Amino acid sequence: MSTLAIAALPLSPELARDALGEPVEGEDTFETAFGLVRVEALADGIKLHLGLDFGDEPERFGLAVRIALGDAVDAIERVLVYPEVARPSATTYATLLEEIGDGGEWAIVASAEEAEAALEDDDEDDAPDLFGALQAMMGGGGLMGQVQAAMAGGAMAGGTNDLASLAQQLMGNADMRAAIQQMGEQLMKSGALEGLDPNGDVLAQAQRLAGQVAQEHPELLEDLGKRVGAANGAANDDEEEEP
Repeated sequence: MSTLAIAALPLSPELARDALGEPVEGEDTFETAFGLVRVEALADGIKLHLGLDFGDEPERFGLAVRIALGDAVDAIERVLVYPEVARPSATTYATLLEEIGDGGEWAIVASAEEAEAALEDDDEDDAPDLFGALQAMMGGGGLMGQVQAAMAGGAMAGGTNDLASLAQQLMGNADMRAAIQQMGEQLMKSGALEGLDPNGDVLAQAQRLAGQVAQEHPELLEDLGKRVGAANGAANDDEEEEP
């Protein structure tokens, strides 16, 4: 079982709460880009429960502190991080540092630029791989061949009939529709599908979006067509190798 990490900061509880925004639970638990944190007040500082494993690298703690508190930690170069099992009785920042002693480790607070870059990387990592998900759901079967045919048809030249027909077939499958809806919700949360009405007709909007992509970014469809062809060819090779 992991031991969670707590950061000690010479920052007033009031400033910390202002930086964290509205609490999501009680008065001291807040939502951040990396998860929930909890503020525990000292007389002249705070104990910030990070919700991270104490076994993580110190750089992760310094990054978490910057992401959570932003500009409020501009004047703080490093923070002491200790395991929650320590349970110090100190009520001031200085006595807390003395009580923890060698039981904790110091983490350099990340810069605002480092935090911004880390959040951008997380956004990219969280973006759903639509091609990979589609390929996995199709299992290299007949639907993959239909995608390949659609890519080689009118959609490649900017038309939408083949792609729209394929979309209709995909959306007619209950499992596929649920998976596509889930991926769509992730994309809408990320802002990638700005302007799409989540309460509107999903199929009609998917067809409109497909047509818009085909006309404005034919190179994307060309790349998808190549990837589909490669995936379909690999699946055929595997079938031929079977005894």
